[in-house]
Amino acid sequence: MKLLGILAFGALLVVAFGYVTIFGGPTSLDDVDPGIDDQTESPLVNQAPIDPATIERVAFAGAGTIESLFMRGATGPIECQITFIPSALEPAINGSMFVSDGQVRADFIVPSPDMTGEVVASVIHVNEMLYVWSEINGETFGMRMSQPTFNGFGDSAADMDLDTEVQYDCLTWPAVDNTIFEPPARVLFTDMTNLTGNMEFGVMYENEAGELPL
Repeated sequence: MKLLGILAFGALLVVAFGYVTIFGGPTSLDDVDPGIDDQTESPLVNQAPIDPATIERVAFAGAGTIESLFMRGATGPIECQITFIPSALEPAINGSMFVSDGQVRADFIVPSPDMTGEVVASVIHVNEMLYVWSEINGETFGMRMSQPTFNGFGDSAADMDLDTEVQYDCLTWPAVDNTIFEPPARVLFTDMTNLTGNMEFGVMYENEAGELPL
């Protein structure tokens, strides 16, 4: 954003210079009206690009659906801490959610598949693709699938649809770091787009040759 601001500022200066040159501005020091204060600066000179890092962040908290947070993020980037309680008999799932310009990133701490511990499950939705990955027992497993619109995290270990109610504690996010919306290069994502059937997350993984088990 800072670069865009600098480019826009430069473009304004170019336009102003061209306007004066074409429409007969002063051509020499002799043509300058002595009544003009030389110390007076153009408003353009005083205008500086706004650094997003200096913008005050606004906090908001409460309870609502994943969809409500996604829609809130459509009006301006946000980052949130989320708590989801599946049921009275299940432990709470805690995580973070980032939304910016239709992009979504979330990282949750969820029970491990064998229910003996916890693992981190991560989700990215960007460019009409859903990426899901998790590290289990020191090994990272990932899948991706075509998803034209964001439908929640129902395809991940953190099973949350758009209408899932969560508690949230959020901040506006003016200094967006778009690198968090890039799927990690270290993860080999299995493309699930053309596979059929219901497959539970954490069950189907690639072997060392990059092939799906039969």
